[in-house]
Amino acid sequence: MKTWRAALLVCALWLGSVMVGHAQELRYLGPSPGTSNGWIELGAGGVYEVTVGTQIPGWGQVSKITPTHLVIRHRLSEAEQERLQSQGMATYDVLEVHIIRATPEAQPLPSPW
Repeated sequence: MKTWRAALLVCALWLGSVMVGHAQELRYLGPSPGTSNGWIELGAGGVYEVTVGTQIPGWGQVSKITPTHLVIRHRLSEAEQERLQSQGMATYDVLEVHIIRATPEAQPLPSPW
């Protein structure tokens, strides 16, 4: 039972790294003051304000924003699942990724508006 769990964990981590390997680098910069929004840096210098429900290309949909981390859920399509299965890999329905705030000691970024 423990071996099975360990193997499943390794597969999930590998699949997560494959998914993230094809996406742009993502950093969570922190919450937006006075709102339930957050700030991310995507790729080389693109800074964006996100809300719960925002779709981040290559990553998934924002499901939770906190002062310390951002939660993103990536749902595999049937085609993606079939491709992985045809290669003999384990699949998942939803991968939940927790991204720790890049600079927890920093002050939240003010809105540029």
